[in-house]
Amino acid sequence: PARYTQSMLLQEFGGANGSFDFFYLPYNFRKSKTMGIAFVNFRSHHLALVFQETWHRRFLAAASCAKHLGVAAASIQGLDANLMQFKPKSIERLHSVGMLPAFFDNQGNRLDSIVELQRHGILP
Repeated sequence: PARYTQSMLLQEFGGANGSFDFFYLPYNFRKSKTMGIAFVNFRSHHLALVFQETWHRRFLAAASCAKHLGVAAASIQGLDANLMQFKPKSIERLHSVGMLPAFFDNQGNRLDSIVELQRHGILP
């Protein structure tokens, strides 16, 4: 969903609802839009499968194209492994355009991204 923001996509998915703790839409700085993919770290394999069953091959309401979602397991699994993909310089750039990864607690409440990146040792 290249024209979707984090907020738009999270709203369409019904919010975090506690099923995942990490959500990231990679951003293309040259095109000034997201790259059309999202990374979500689910709290359990079961929750990931439920999400896949619900959303795979579905269409997004606000999408202007007739392209369906493809939901698949990523090659990198787990919160820590996902966070290792970020470097402080890339975090600075993402922060400047408001596209930091999103973090959520067990109840689905959004956490402060900078605090979480610091807590996980990605930022000093």
